[in-house]
Amino acid sequence: AGYSWSRKIAEAKQNMKTNTVVIVTNVKKSQIRDTGKHWEIKNIPITVDDSVMNDIYYPADENMRGLPSLIGKPVCLSHPMDKDGNYVSGREGVGLEDFFSGGTITNAYNVDGINFADARIKKSVLESQELGEWYAKALKAKGDIGVSTGLTIPVNTEAGYTPDGTKYSQTAINQSFDHLAMLPPDEMPAGGEATFMRFNAADKDKL
Repeated sequence: AGYSWSRKIAEAKQNMKTNTVVIVTNVKKSQIRDTGKHWEIKNIPITVDDSVMNDIYYPADENMRGLPSLIGKPVCLSHPMDKDGNYVSGREGVGLEDFFSGGTITNAYNVDGINFADARIKKSVLESQELGEWYAKALKAKGDIGVSTGLTIPVNTEAGYTPDGTKYSQTAINQSFDHLAMLPPDEMPAGGEATFMRFNAADKDKL
C-alpha cells in the first residue's frame, strides 16, 4: 500500500544515462477490438516528425530509421524497474516477470508525419499480472490510457533551433525501442492530456 509508480519513476530518472522519451501527441482516435483471447489496438501515437518533445528534437529521417525497432517489442505495465528503482529492459528478467502485459507491438507506421504503432495483448496474461486488473478494466471500458515510449537514444549535444524557433538540447539519433509502456492511473504522461490512447469521445480525436 502507498506505493507510487510516479515517485519511483521520477527518482529513477535522476540516475539514467539514456533518455526515456514520452510521446506528446494524439492526432487520431485509437481503435480497440476484443477478439475473445486478445485486445487488438491500432493507432497508438508514438512520435511526431521534426518536432521537439521533452527538449529533444525528432528529425523525420531518424524517426524513420528507428521506428521499425519497435515491432515485436513488448507492451509493458509502466516502465520496468527493479526493486531499487533502476530502469530495466522490458524484454528480460524483472521486466518480463513483473511488467509484461501479455502484449507486443505488431506494426509501426507513419501517417502524415505522425508515427503510430499497433499492439496485440493477450487478455489472460494481462489479467494475471499484479498491476493488470486496472488495465484490463480500462481496456474493457475503452477508457483513455496514458502511453510512454521505452525508447533509448545516446546522450548527445546535438542542440539547436527548429525552423519555427523552438530550442532543443539533444537530438533523437540512433533510436532504439525496448518497449512501449501503458502508464498506471497515478502517473500523468509528460505530454499531459494529449498523451493518451483515446477510444471514446469524438471531441478528443484531435488534440
